[in-house]
Amino acid sequence: MNTLKKFKISFTKRHKYILVSFLSFVGLSIYAFGGRGFTWLGILICLLTALVVFPYIQYSNLTINSMRLRHFVSESYFMVILLPFTLELGGVFALYSFPSLSLTAKIGGLLIITTLMYLLSLVLNIILVVFEKEETIPLFRVASTWIQILAVIIAIPLFSGFFKLAYNGFVQSFLVGVLSVLFTILFLWVVDLDPEIPPINRGERIILSLIGGFVAFSLSLSVSFVSTEAFLRALLCSSSMMSLQSYLHLHYKNLVTKKLVIEYALITLTFLFIVLVFNS
Repeated sequence: MNTLKKFKISFTKRHKYILVSFLSFVGLSIYAFGGRGFTWLGILICLLTALVVFPYIQYSNLTINSMRLRHFVSESYFMVILLPFTLELGGVFALYSFPSLSLTAKIGGLLIITTLMYLLSLVLNIILVVFEKEETIPLFRVASTWIQILAVIIAIPLFSGFFKLAYNGFVQSFLVGVLSVLFTILFLWVVDLDPEIPPINRGERIILSLIGGFVAFSLSLSVSFVSTEAFLRALLCSSSMMSLQSYLHLHYKNLVTKKLVIEYALITLTFLFIVLVFNS
């Protein structure tokens, strides 16, 4: 009986993740193929999925008592919705900014977003369990690595969409900087859950995130005069964000070496070289 009960709980959780991924696919599909009359319906479904359904499913999987739930949600809600919201936003921006995409490319992109939403559900569930229990579990290190990977994957189409907007380079770079700040805040929140790392207070996380956002903003603005593909500029900004986050992680673990600093600098310089050489 206990084995059957555990199987049902696991089965139910998996289907919840499939449901939220399916809703994401439906919302973006309506936006992409429904015509002008259904555009806002697609956006509404995407918003409800990211801001309501996704966090509800995440919190419903925890065993936290009702007295602590309100405080727990207030401490973690922003962290829970950030990646699914920006994933949906990136999908909308990509469909809006690249209207000439073929049917195959659009369907392929929607399937990728659906898969990413499912992965986000798995990864954030692990992190929330650690946040709830205040102790690590074997899968935490994998989840913390995947949070960074997923943030970079999400940032690329989102930044590309920003660079396709009909605004000047300063506005585009400002948006990139803001998103970089938010992604770095999330990353440091996850890193702070690692018991091997000294506590990172909220003020320190905000200051470091602002520095990361300023770096992304400055880098984006510095190449805004180059006539190049939005996708390449997005790769440059997202790679710099990833390098800075990785450096901060190693800094708190006292593992920073000259070799690693050079490697991270070379990664960013490589993408900068690509942007400068492959211009239209």
